[in-house]
Amino acid sequence: MTQVSLSTSTNFAGDLNALVEDLGNALTVRFDLDEPAPEGGLKVFVDSNVEQIVNRLDLPGFAFNPITENINPALLGTSFDNSGFYLTIDEGATFGTFTIDVFDNPEPDTFLPETFDGLVEAVFELKTEVAPEDLADVGTLGDYTIDPNSASSTVLFADEESQLPQGTGYDEAVSGDISGDPNNPLLLPLSEGTTTLSATTRGGETDQEYVTVTVPEGFQLDSLVLESFSTPDDPGFIGVQSGTTFTEPLDNSADVGN
Repeated sequence: MTQVSLSTSTNFAGDLNALVEDLGNALTVRFDLDEPAPEGGLKVFVDSNVEQIVNRLDLPGFAFNPITENINPALLGTSFDNSGFYLTIDEGATFGTFTIDVFDNPEPDTFLPETFDGLVEAVFELKTEVAPEDLADVGTLGDYTIDPNSASSTVLFADEESQLPQGTGYDEAVSGDISGDPNNPLLLPLSEGTTTLSATTRGGETDQEYVTVTVPEGFQLDSLVLESFSTPDDPGFIGVQSGTTFTEPLDNSADVGN
């Protein structure tokens, strides 16, 4: 069965995966398949945790001038409460993308200010089942499984840039999945003061986080502090190695001298 992964990106100039109405940013949603889409295409569904959040995107502008690759814009629609969307990836394609602008909504909003005004963090998540209230709008999905490492993606919506989170560091829930490749870690330059790293791992062999930190010339790293940690079962682990890659396997064959 086809496995599907989800990712999102924006053209916001900063490190955040953000859409700012005053800046007119655009969101690109990408789907990757581990095999070509079947005959007739593959219909997928993405939902979120925020009612009406899709209406914070420029749906009328997209309908007039759709930007897609391997996706038929005529087959793209929204769920009942506009918290998510469905689409069909073209037959034979191994990926599909669409790009849509943020909608510049006038403030204050009188309909749903908690969604349309200010900073809102929306977590978009691939689904293989459709809730009963969405069936009439979404319909039947294709047969697919979800890549557990790329099942969801977080997008920040804001009226203006000043509403976005400030500070130095990296938050995986906001800026995207940290690299799981020991040969290509996330590059995290440190700066004077405190740099914060926040991440979630599924443990085992499925979702490690590899990060290379660099200390600015003239400075030194004073401390590494575990601010918080939560797990249902297993302990956590951190290994530190000099250089820009991590060479040791995550089993008993690792050379701890490295």
